[in-house]
Amino acid sequence: MKRKYTQEMYLLSDSGYSMPYSSAEGEPRVLLGYGRQRHPENGETFTHHGIDLTAGGVRLLAMASGKVSGLGNDPVHEGFVNVRYGDYEVEYGHITEVFADFGSKVEAGQVIATAGDILHLGVRYKGEEIDPGDFLQMVYNNAVSASVAGIGETADNVDVKTDYDDDMPEISCLMVRYMPLYMDDLRKGSYKPKTETERKLQDVLAQSARKNYYFEALPSEGNPLGLSVRSAPLVGIVQSLLIGDFLNYLAVRHDIFLKGWDEAKKKSFWRRRRTGEDLSTLCAASM
Repeated sequence: MKRKYTQEMYLLSDSGYSMPYSSAEGEPRVLLGYGRQRHPENGETFTHHGIDLTAGGVRLLAMASGKVSGLGNDPVHEGFVNVRYGDYEVEYGHITEVFADFGSKVEAGQVIATAGDILHLGVRYKGEEIDPGDFLQMVYNNAVSASVAGIGETADNVDVKTDYDDDMPEISCLMVRYMPLYMDDLRKGSYKPKTETERKLQDVLAQSARKNYYFEALPSEGNPLGLSVRSAPLVGIVQSLLIGDFLNYLAVRHDIFLKGWDEAKKKSFWRRRRTGEDLSTLCAASM
C-alpha cells in the first residue's frame, strides 16, 4: 500500500540510523519491486509484499534501535529475521546466518545477520504493510539529519564548534522529526535555500580547496573528504550554514521557532510576512 508519511510516522532512534548494509560493500540494486510485479521467469503477474535487493553475502545491519521479534525459515524467503523498530517491523529474508537472539535489543549499525545472494525486505507499520522503499528513504533522511546534527562519527574526532551549540539538543530533536520533510521539499524544489546561504557555502568550500583542507586524512564512510583537525573551522562554518537553513525552513513552512527566540524576532517575522514580502528574506531577518 502506497501511503504518505505523516510526522507521527517518523522513526525515533536513540542510537542513530543505518541503512541495511554499508555502501562500502556495494550499492544495492533492486531486483524486484513492491506491489504488482511480473515474475522474472514465467512472466505471470503477482503481488510482491516487499522488495528484493542484490546482496551477495553482505553483513546486514540494524537500521535503528530495536528488538528482534522473529527468527525462522519459510518456503518463500528461506531464512529470515524480523526486527521491530518502534511501530515498524522489518523482515530481512533470504539470510544465511543470524547474529542476534530472539528478543534481544539491537542498535543502529549492529550486525544482525548475513544475506544470501539477494535480500528481501518487508515492512509493516502498526501491522499495515507499506512500501519498503519509502521506509528506506525515511531511514536515509534520518541518518543524514543525525549527521548534520553532529550525532555519530566526526572527522577524526574533530572538536567542531557551531553557532548553535547551546541549542543542539532541541535542534537534534527537531531534525529527527522534520529533516525528512525538509529533504523531500528540497528534492522536489518546493523549498529553496536562501541565495545568501548558497553563496556562502560555495565560498567556504572553494576557499577550503585553495587551502588544501581536503584529503589530509584517510577518507572513510563517516569522513569522505578526509578532513583533519586543521579543518575544524571549515566543518563548523558549513554545519552552521546548513543548520541555519534548516531553521529557516521550519520558520517558513511550519511556523516553528527555537525556544530561545525572543518575541521580538517572532513578531518581526509575522509583521513582515503580512506585508507580502519574500519569506526567505523574512526568515533571514528572524534568524
